[in-house]
Amino acid sequence: MRVANHLIQFYKDSVLAALKKQGMAIAQQMSTTQYVAMLSALEISGEKEQVLAKYLCHYLGKSFTPSWKQASMLAEGRATYSIREQHAVTV
Repeated sequence: MRVANHLIQFYKDSVLAALKKQGMAIAQQMSTTQYVAMLSALEISGEKEQVLAKYLCHYLGKSFTPSWKQASMLAEGRATYSIREQHAVTV
């Protein structure tokens, strides 16, 4: 783990290029706009949003998706957005 952290910290471009050359997928962080657009396009809210967020975080890392607070601020006044405490609110 220490070696991997050292390589990423000091040789990030080289490590990413090597991973790409080996054909390994590299997950990029999803922006808040992309996340809200995905939820809106799929018409996901409530419990389904929780399940999707759980799997995205588990397989792609905790920093892959924005927090619910960031997403709800972006959707303010435009959509119904679910907050992860089992209820939906219109913001």
